[in-house]
Amino acid sequence: MAEQKVSRLWAYFLALSESSALSAIRAAVITLLLYGLFAAVFFTNVEGWTTVEAIYFSMVTMSTVGYGDLAPTIWYSRLVGVAFILVGIILVFVQVGGVMGLFAKPLFDRTRVLADDLWAPQYVPFTDETGSHKIEAPRRPLIFYTKGLVGPITILLLFQFFSAAIFIWVEPDWDLQTAIWYVMVTATTVGYGDVSVSKSNAWAMAWASLHILLSVSLLAALIEDITELRKKRKDMLTQVFQFKKCHEKATLTDLDADDTGSVDEAEFVLGILVKIGKVDEVNDVEPIRKMFKGIEGIDHDMDIGLGGWAVTCRMKEQLRKLDNYVRQELHLMEMDEADKERKNKERHDKEAKARQDKDTATPHLAPSGARVVPEHTVDPRPPLPAPADPPLPAFVTPLPARPASPVALVLQPPPPAHPPPEVARCTTVYVTW
Repeated sequence: MAEQKVSRLWAYFLALSESSALSAIRAAVITLLLYGLFAAVFFTNVEGWTTVEAIYFSMVTMSTVGYGDLAPTIWYSRLVGVAFILVGIILVFVQVGGVMGLFAKPLFDRTRVLADDLWAPQYVPFTDETGSHKIEAPRRPLIFYTKGLVGPITILLLFQFFSAAIFIWVEPDWDLQTAIWYVMVTATTVGYGDVSVSKSNAWAMAWASLHILLSVSLLAALIEDITELRKKRKDMLTQVFQFKKCHEKATLTDLDADDTGSVDEAEFVLGILVKIGKVDEVNDVEPIRKMFKGIEGIDHDMDIGLGGWAVTCRMKEQLRKLDNYVRQELHLMEMDEADKERKNKERHDKEAKARQDKDTATPHLAPSGARVVPEHTVDPRPPLPAPADPPLPAFVTPLPARPASPVALVLQPPPPAHPPPEVARCTTVYVTW
């Protein structure tokens, strides 16, 4: 069981190698390095700080901790510092926090799976023509949020206790109470400034920089997780509520978009998705409907000719009006989609070829176990007719049948208009046997 959990967790981290997650990690690392490099170059030359102090200042700034132990003193340095603050909060830390969420989410979800043993989820069962199904219903708020947050909060606290132990090691003057106070004030971005690391201790400032980056990002991931839990519980309640009302006549009448007196599968699915909030009718459905109406070559029965889809779409003119950067992004998305389709096609072709090779190598057996010998192939074409006898010349006529002569032919001279030279000398020839 433990091996399965580890394998699932490892599979999630391997999934981070996909293009979207890998691009987010790459962008966060590059922006963080550039941000720290600018601080190391600018503030060391203008303010006279060391490289470690400049990196420490950049971490304190972008995380909004703001101890106050380091700050620019020159007017143009402060002017640059204003832009440095905005870039760090809006651009750099948002990306770093997003990457931390990618790694923290599987850990949070795993703790919730373990919590299912204490608080089992409850379901609303129903049965249709395809079998039995069930919809998960939320527990009461106290149980739901306790089950969802006990694991993430435990992870955050364990990391802070671990960080406090390291601070006690790199700051010999600190005791356990001071270290815990410092890490919690830092993780919550309060940053009172009453306790700070020694500027003369490079190792303490280096670990403080890393602790700020990790702990504040982890707290941001926890806050985002709380928001997702609230949304999840609301969606679950809405789904159960709509499932309860979907059999009522008023709901079915409301789902009848074309006023035909009946609701087909497409109308029902789309209507329920809109009602439970999975799809927004104004922002999601209406633009697609307008896009559908903007396609030329649509028959009266609303069937689209797929061959002329990309050619007759009127939106191509509107797409050409976009700026170059957006068009490049769309082009990259198309390339990624084409690359995924190509990889899927190659995988399907390999699987089909492997199945074909397996079928070819495996002999076919009759029910009794004897080998089935394939029959000889038969030409499906009809047989050719037998060659007919060549026609007799016009001047050859058959003789009356004689009992003693099985064959009797009379060769008469041709008409005078067209006498063959080799036959003109003959008058009558009897051929008898």
